[in-house]
Formats: sequence, structure tokens, C-alpha cells
Amino acid sequence: MEGFHKDWIHAGTARTATFTNLDPGEYVFRVKGSNNDGVWNEAGALIKITIMPPWWQTWWAYSLYAFFIGFALYALRRYEMNRQQRKHRAALRQMETRKLQEVDALKSRFFANISHEFRTPLTLILGHTEGALAEIEKESAKNKLKIVLRNTAKLRTLINQLLDLSKFEAGRMELKASQQDIVPVLRSAIASFESHAAQKDIALTFSANPSGIPVYFEKEQTEKVMYNLLSNALKFTPKGGNVLVMAEVESEMRRVGERENGGMGERERHRVGASAS
Repeated sequence: MEGFHKDWIHAGTARTATFTNLDPGEYVFRVKGSNNDGVWNEAGALIKITIMPPWWQTWWAYSLYAFFIGFALYALRRYEMNRQQRKHRAALRQMETRKLQEVDALKSRFFANISHEFRTPLTLILGHTEGALAEIEKESAKNKLKIVLRNTAKLRTLINQLLDLSKFEAGRMELKASQQDIVPVLRSAIASFESHAAQKDIALTFSANPSGIPVYFEKEQTEKVMYNLLSNALKFTPKGGNVLVMAEVESEMRRVGERENGGMGERERHRVGASAS
């Protein structure tokens, strides 16, 4: 077998030849024979044999191998690039968040500092106004000073709100509620807007039923709510209109189950409202 054996193989009287593990390729099988006198036919006979490779060793199979390897390398490279881009974007977001936090901290410190600067002269103004109020006997002058005193106190309250804002952003603001009469707090807040209402020719009235209403609340936060409500009410009420602030207690009867109380119970509901017309 040319291409597989280098020398002739003497097969004796055998009429068959078996070959295994032949690699794909072209082969030439040659056979020589002799007669009974031992004379050999030197020309012999031959046959060409072509062994085809299996499908996984064909050229198109190798092409597919190369394509899949190239695609895998490309996908791996693309994945690595996307991972680096995501990592870079995450780092940018973290940096932006840190910068925003720094800016917010700077703003909070600025508001806190400027508020402290404002509060000091206002405290002095309040002190001198209270002293002058005690010394002046003329009632009209006293009323004017009272208006100055209320509005200065309101301005100081607004500055305290700026301080509360900085505390809130820093996570240091706590709600401190206690039981106290809410009616004087509402009257004081309404009194601060009486001059403004008079300038706009708006009737500002207050009604409380009963005259004393004990409620759990925080005075400063309640004043802020009232200031905002009254400011909006006066802002959107036309000239010659009316703004009525009411504080009342509603009693509501309800039946309580026998397992809980065994009888009738009474529940109180407090309500503070404002209406404008």
C-alpha cells in the first residue's frame, strides 16, 4: 500500500488484505502474483483508493471552528469593554453624588451661618423694641411698636426655619411635641398678619370653640403651618374679602364592643381650619 507501507508484504496464499487506521488521503494498492512455477508478474495490478476525512475534519468544519473562536474572542472583548464602561459610569455617578453632597453640605453651612448672623441683630432689635414699648405711654405709639415687635418676631421665626432646614438636611432635627393650649398660639400667629390684612382691606377673624383647646403639638412647627396658611389665604383673597380661622373640638359618639369596653365611649376630634371669601 503506497503511502502506508514502505516495503512489499508477502501474503502467501491469502487472497485478502486488511488495513486499519488509514489517514484520509490518496493511496495506491499494488498486488504482484506468481504462477505455480514461481514466476512473478513484475507489472502486477494496482487500484487507487481515496479515503475521505470525517465531517469534523473537513475544510468547512475548520471554517466553523475559526468563526466560533473568533466570535468568542470578540464577545469576550466586548464584554470586557462593557464591564469597564459600566465601572467607569458607576465611578462617575459616585463622584457626582459625592459632589452634590458636598454642595448640599456647603449650602447648609451657608444657610446656618447667615441665619445666625441675621438672628443676632434681630434679637437686639426685639430687646430694644420691648424696652421702648415699656417706656412709651402713648397708646398709638405702643400699637405701632407692637406691630414692629410681632413682625420682627415673625422674621426671627423665618430665620429659625432656615436653621431647621439645615438641621433637617443634616439629620439632626427632632420633633418635640407636648400638650399645651393651641388657641394662644393661633391667636399670636393671626395677630402677626392683622396689619397686612388691614392694608389689603381684608377682614381677618378668629374663632375658637371652646376658648381653650389642649392638644399635643410642637409650637414652632405649628406656627410655621399657620404662617403658610395665612400667607396663602391673604395672597389669594381679593380686596374687601374675609379670612376666617376656626379652631374647634368635635365630640363623636361611638359604640365600643363588649370585649373592649362594655358600653358607650366618646371620642374627641380636634380641627383647625381656615376659609377665605
